[in-house]
Amino acid sequence: SKEVTGIAKVCAEVCQQSYKGDRTPIEVDDEETWEVVEDNTETNCIAYSCGGELIVGIKGTDPKEVLDIAADIHMFCRTRDSTARFKEADDFINSTMRNGSKWTKIYLTGHSLGGSIVYDSFYKFKKCYQCHMFNPYFKGENDSDDRKVFLHRTLGDLFSNSWPTNEAITVKTYECPGDPMTSHNKIGGGTTIGA
Repeated sequence: SKEVTGIAKVCAEVCQQSYKGDRTPIEVDDEETWEVVEDNTETNCIAYSCGGELIVGIKGTDPKEVLDIAADIHMFCRTRDSTARFKEADDFINSTMRNGSKWTKIYLTGHSLGGSIVYDSFYKFKKCYQCHMFNPYFKGENDSDDRKVFLHRTLGDLFSNSWPTNEAITVKTYECPGDPMTSHNKIGGGTTIGA
């Protein structure tokens, strides 16, 4: 596949916004606008809503942040629940879901470390409808679920292509122009996510 489309495209945009200090509305084909409803730049979390639907985005690794590096190390050692980044994300998701009981669908999304965090959180919060991970560092080992989990990865990305998947996860692999070794921050059609 060459491009991210539909709700996955909006999720990719939310991921991109999670890296920015200046959060802006997301316009989709001049038909809908996703507005920021919750934002916490200290915990790298952001939430957008449109028409009763909610997307919660979690930022990936910032190499200048010690907590991010610690979370990456814990994930590699398979002790991810013990990190501050996972707890902060869970607290943000829980708070955002409580603040808007009107949500008809709740999506979790994240890039890299953020993708790994939302995958873990998706299985804790049963109200969530879908999980969209973009080039996650580590996908975890949760049991299969009847809700939908989407792993969006770029052909050649060393992180997201190195871990096995199970039948409960829908895998979408995108071709990306340029050097595959630098594809971790690119998704479908060359859209850049992250730092």
